[in-house]
Amino acid sequence: MGLLKLGVVALDETKLKANASKHKAMSLARRKQEQERLELRHTQSRLARIRAAQAELLAEAAA
Repeated sequence: MGLLKLGVVALDETKLKANASKHKAMSLARRKQEQERLELRHTQSRLARIRAAQAELLAEAAA
């Protein structure tokens, strides 16, 4: 039918040295734990900034 046309197929066999660390690779369970830990740390730092801003506003209002 002439629907397919075979062109040039080239394979590159370049070998590169990998620098992936087996200690940095994460399983799904470990990735979930790490994500929760990072989100918790972000939440705590954001809450500390909010409390500091509230303290500044209260000090200005009292003055």
